[in-house]
Amino acid sequence: SGLLLSEISNHQLDGELITSTHSRYDQTDGSNGTADKHPAAILRARTVRDVQIGVLAAANSSSL
Repeated sequence: SGLLLSEISNHQLDGELITSTHSRYDQTDGSNGTADKHPAAILRARTVRDVQIGVLAAANSSSL
């Protein structure tokens, strides 16, 4: 997950990257039906570009 966060952090997002140290992490509903209820981070994408950054970062870090 560290590599994934590093990959995403290298880009300027229009949305928001909420990590477990973020003050709103516990209040953010990151649940999307996945098994991990406490992800390392939640990407709140605002644009298609944000989604592309998230998917490419996940692929580059072997998180997919």
